[in-house]
Amino acid sequence: MASFFSRFDSERIVAAISAAERRTSAELRVHVTKRVPEDLDFRALRRFHLLGMAKTEQRNGVLIFVVPARHRLFFRLLAGTGVHISEAIALQWRHLQ
Repeated sequence: MASFFSRFDSERIVAAISAAERRTSAELRVHVTKRVPEDLDFRALRRFHLLGMAKTEQRNGVLIFVVPARHRLFFRLLAGTGVHISEAIALQWRHLQ
């Protein structure tokens, strides 16, 4: 993450993740990649599984997969089966895409 974000930004992101994890049982991860994959959904799901997010104790892993392309930001939000996402939050995420 540090290669894309400044050290200051990386520290702020880590602090925000830690704060969010203290307020919820979810296990959060952010993955940033420079390459724009041909199949964004496949790559995000693959990373979700490689990081073990599907095997957390409560099945509550959440991955924010970010691809900061030159002219557009691509991202996917994946969550384990134990994560309860309200329709309002799901709509907000869809709107950002």
